[in-house]
Amino acid sequence: MTNGSRDWAQDPDDAWLYAVLYGWDCEQEHQHTASCPAALDQIAAKHGWTPAQVERIRKHRAALALAGPNGETEAAARRADAEED
Repeated sequence: MTNGSRDWAQDPDDAWLYAVLYGWDCEQEHQHTASCPAALDQIAAKHGWTPAQVERIRKHRAALALAGPNGETEAAARRADAEED
């Protein structure tokens, strides 16, 4: 998705997929500042998404961003680590 020439912002369904899988917002952990662009807000305005829809997308994105290599969430990974100790 990120290496192709396709504009993932044009179609609302494509934009939603891109938002969940890759994220439109700035996601730099240690370099994030208030000046980082919130492109998802711009995409949402373009496609007429409601604030509730945007919040839902951000929740899905956050869940995927926290998923480990086997698809487990960070919380599940911590529980598994604690059980091994």
